[in-house]
Amino acid sequence: MKTLMVTLGLGLMSTLALAQGGQKIDPATTQLPWMNSAARDAVWKLSDHPNGVTVFEAYSITCTYCNQNAAAVDALADQFKNDPRVSVLDLGLDSSPRDFARWVAAHHPNHPVVKDANHTVFNALKQDDAIPQTFVVACDGTLVAEAEGAWDDAAKQTLVDGIAKAEQVTCP
Repeated sequence: MKTLMVTLGLGLMSTLALAQGGQKIDPATTQLPWMNSAARDAVWKLSDHPNGVTVFEAYSITCTYCNQNAAAVDALADQFKNDPRVSVLDLGLDSSPRDFARWVAAHHPNHPVVKDANHTVFNALKQDDAIPQTFVVACDGTLVAEAEGAWDDAAKQTLVDGIAKAEQVTCP
């Protein structure tokens, strides 16, 4: 009985991580400066991914856990590199272009780094003020899953499950 209760409790926690309600961003207006694009003044647009799934890893250059997650975010981007529907992004909360240059130089991300200096996306999706927070967003802008802090195996699985769930959403 005790094992059943623990199993049900763990299942409920995972479900809660996937069953976010209300948090949403507008795909038509979500545009962010693309800080590591080869093109000068490039803008990353959610609307350019009409049936996609977007994973945003909200970070700051001074955040220890964010720096620890950098390799894991690269690994997630690698895991989904052959799935054209999945985009993995670093969502930088810093305002200085110098901070972004330092992040890119330190971590050499294999995915887009975008600037959310006004915290527009972060504030719309966040569960609390802690960083890092990672958000899985369906094509309609709805938050499907999230993880906070440094990723452990359970957080990675929550994100992968969220990506699978978000891929089931079809947008016009």
